[in-house]
Amino acid sequence: MSAPFPLPQELYTPRLRLRRPTLDDVPVVYGYASDPVVTRYLSFRTHRDPSEAVGFVQRADAAWNAESGHRPWMIEERSSGEAVGAIGMDLDGCRANVGYVLRRASWRQGLVPEALAAVADLAFAFPAIWRLHAWHDVENPASGRVMEKVGMVREACLHRYAVLPNVGPEPRDVYMWARVRRG
Repeated sequence: MSAPFPLPQELYTPRLRLRRPTLDDVPVVYGYASDPVVTRYLSFRTHRDPSEAVGFVQRADAAWNAESGHRPWMIEERSSGEAVGAIGMDLDGCRANVGYVLRRASWRQGLVPEALAAVADLAFAFPAIWRLHAWHDVENPASGRVMEKVGMVREACLHRYAVLPNVGPEPRDVYMWARVRRG
């Protein structure tokens, strides 16, 4: 169990507002999480029912209330007020782990690198955090390009590291990326 790390419930970038999810976000979450193209390389099954999106919001709420575990923010475009995805982080000891998802209609607009940069800056604002890391399936290089844009470096190929249920039942190879604070 990780120690409590208080995180702000909102972060702002030039184009985005990152905010704590609410039950009002269930249709948005279900929209991207039910798209098999979006969820192909993610660690959860493609949603088949809106109740799965409700579960996501409930788990997020519990993590936010506990100030530990994986805490997601909805990625909201400031110009329209429309939520288009989510980015989350869990802080544990000296490490921060991040993950993200974006609806397909918002791909290739630089939104995830912008959100990830804000989350990375937040992580490194904690003196205890020395490492920010994330991984992606070896067949999903677009996710690696996102990480590279925010100064993360590909460290290794971890063989048979993660089961991605939308690809198959066997653990898959992933690339681990990190940005490390230097002493």
